[in-house]
Amino acid sequence: MAASEQSPAEMLGQLEQARKLCLADPSVYNQIVPGIVPIIQTAASVEIRRWGADFVAEVFATPALPGHQKEQLISDKVMELLRAMLEMPTEDVAVVKSAVQACASIYPYVFRRVISHPDLALVWRDMTTIKINILQRLDVAPVPIRVCCIKFLQKVVQIQTPGQIADPRRPEHNETSLALVPRNHPLLPLANLEAETSGLLDRLLSVIQENSTDPLVIDPTMNCLAVLIRTRPTISNKILATVLNYNPLKSAIHPMTLRTVITVRSLERTTRALLRFIIRWNPHHPMAPKIDAYLQRLQASKTAVFQGAQNLKRPAEPTDGLDDAKRQRLQPPRRFPPMPPPPHSFAQLFTLTEDASLTQFDVKVLPEEMVSMISSALMQHIDSKSLDEAIEEVRQRYQMVQDAAKPVIPAAFPTSGDDDDDYDPELLSGPEHAATSISQGVGADLPQPMPELGPFELPKPPPLSSAELAVLSEQTVAHVFETALSSERNLSVSNQKLGINRLAASANDKDSWLTLMIRLATRAPAGLEMLVQSQTNGDMLKLELDDSQLASLQQINVPNRIRQLLFDYVLDDWHHRLPLGITWLTEEWYADKIEPLAFSNGDVPMTKADPRTPNYDYWSALLFDTLIPRFDANDHKILIRFVSELPSINRGILSQLKTLTRDPATVKICMMALQYLYLMRPPVREMVIDTMQEIWEDGDNEVKNTSGKILKKWRPGFVDRAVEKTKEEAESTRTFPNGVKVEQIASE
Repeated sequence: MAASEQSPAEMLGQLEQARKLCLADPSVYNQIVPGIVPIIQTAASVEIRRWGADFVAEVFATPALPGHQKEQLISDKVMELLRAMLEMPTEDVAVVKSAVQACASIYPYVFRRVISHPDLALVWRDMTTIKINILQRLDVAPVPIRVCCIKFLQKVVQIQTPGQIADPRRPEHNETSLALVPRNHPLLPLANLEAETSGLLDRLLSVIQENSTDPLVIDPTMNCLAVLIRTRPTISNKILATVLNYNPLKSAIHPMTLRTVITVRSLERTTRALLRFIIRWNPHHPMAPKIDAYLQRLQASKTAVFQGAQNLKRPAEPTDGLDDAKRQRLQPPRRFPPMPPPPHSFAQLFTLTEDASLTQFDVKVLPEEMVSMISSALMQHIDSKSLDEAIEEVRQRYQMVQDAAKPVIPAAFPTSGDDDDDYDPELLSGPEHAATSISQGVGADLPQPMPELGPFELPKPPPLSSAELAVLSEQTVAHVFETALSSERNLSVSNQKLGINRLAASANDKDSWLTLMIRLATRAPAGLEMLVQSQTNGDMLKLELDDSQLASLQQINVPNRIRQLLFDYVLDDWHHRLPLGITWLTEEWYADKIEPLAFSNGDVPMTKADPRTPNYDYWSALLFDTLIPRFDANDHKILIRFVSELPSINRGILSQLKTLTRDPATVKICMMALQYLYLMRPPVREMVIDTMQEIWEDGDNEVKNTSGKILKKWRPGFVDRAVEKTKEEAESTRTFPNGVKVEQIASE
């Protein structure tokens, strides 16, 4: 009784509070919706029904509520409410509009719920009645309701058309479509649904096939067709064929009113937007050539239509020069802005416009190809008369600048008769005044010679301390490395010259910057440590450095900082960045090889037996030792490439590689890597076979079996001798039951 006595305004306030509670916490929809449905029945006031229809449409359209909860909210009461709103003959337009929107949102969940619950015959009967009611309104209802009916029709066609099955084992995660319906479903016969869908699609396309000129119907239809083309490939070709036969400029008949112009532009833009969406979504669509040709024809037709509309003015009548009333309006001569005061620049000389945005634009940011293309296009369409006027203006400006640059030397004495009027014999008498007048008058006007200036030098900056030098070096290295990582990778790598002597920065891409960083770490400091050491030890090589600079040079090791950054960068994603690590180690090996040759002062012997690769040995061992624990059984290709492309293999690397045999999962990839080195790198064969022998000696039975097969092939007789020796040692240490060993009996 209390609820019925409340006014609609009070009830709307309470209902709005319930709605805000649902928006704040979507989990309470299951509690509030069943309680609100009886309040918003058709017997309520029109304000309550409008609010109720909007609320139901919002519940089933909100993305905050999961789909399975929306299925649970579907009940007989909800379906009866929507059916009653649509079947009421004098229902408000806003209520019907929101009810149709709610039906469009609820149809996929009703369809999915009926698929999994064949006993919901009452719910499906109400949905079928609602569907028929909405389809009957498609041609006779007001425009807002017709737009919602078109959306409902699109939903029905989309749901009742087979879609893609992502995972047959998880039907709850697949999209709702006809593909989920079993063939023996009692409420959803496949043959009837397919026939109904075909008819509904033809009805949806009939608006376009009839070349309708109503943009309020064409625009929502085109938007719905875009969804069907994207989600249902089986019917996309049929829809596209219909759209390509549509002519949005059919109603462009001259003379066109303002309403006709707006209508034609709206239809053309909607059609073009739909086809461009298809091209962007799938550039390799089978009908892409036809779509491109249609868009070109549409653009040409649009240009012809609207240019024709603009050229319908009455042409100017010929004049005979006698009648002023019919004299044509002459275009005033082109005016250019004046030159600013000096000093002048080349930009000011050639600037013939007053637009500030154009004067501030830097043409250097454009590629040369784009500039040449724009220039050639402009030269074809520019007016020759305007071009001649602009050239003449620039020529006059240049002449004015040249004239202003010439020195002006005035005459020493008056040259015209007008100056005689200022003659005063009493004031200008005597030789002293004559000399003064000559020195002050003539000499002041003549340009005075510039005094000779000596060479100018900027003051030297104050010396940096060790701490400042360390901070600046760290910042510089970090900035260059960030620049290298932020650069985009160049796609045209085929033009790059690969090799150890290639240019480090042949392009402004990530590879070039990283190569530059590697060269800075390896080749740039070549010989610097030796020079510092010679300065410290007092050798014959001397550097003009003070004590603070020498201490800073010894403490700051920029190359090692770059090496550490490269090391960390490779380890962050070593599966994909290992080629960079190989390039870095190759540069280290090459720099170590050429450094003694380039900077030796005679104290270091240059022999092949003493290659001296300290940086390569250290960082290769560190990188290899860090990567070994990260290899698994699937990384055999990466491991083989790593060990095969290293410029130098030593026993330390092979000892680290041997540790992979401690894990049964990585024994196989270790053997594969050693076999590859043995076959493809002959200089390291002896070290490889020695490492294999050590693996056999230190390994368990499984490792012995695996490595023994390889040793029998590459080092024949070793396994047999080792087995015989083991047996002899076992026989010699055999003991009798009384505890006496065989060796004791033999000695006695």
